[in-house]
Amino acid sequence: MGQILAQIGQFFNYIITEPIFNVLMVLYHLFGNMALSIIVLTLIVRLALFPLTLRQLKSTKATQAIQPLIADVKKKYKDRVVFPCWSNYPSSMACSLR
Repeated sequence: MGQILAQIGQFFNYIITEPIFNVLMVLYHLFGNMALSIIVLTLIVRLALFPLTLRQLKSTKATQAIQPLIADVKKKYKDRVVFPCWSNYPSSMACSLR
């Protein structure tokens, strides 16, 4: 088990930690100031993740928009017992007992 965790740690370092550190060092050599380099690296990461952030915001707004409908369905079927299906279906799918 310890060997597997060590391999996972090495993989994490190789894929995530080392590239970020290398970019930080390049920025440090460009600016000559570690604080400024960290700020610029943070901006780069935020810009790279911006499309995902937008998608998350849109999804959150859509969920808030249908929240009254979900409440109505819950109120309508409050006496039904629902349990998750033990199969390959997504966890959001459920089987009803009645």
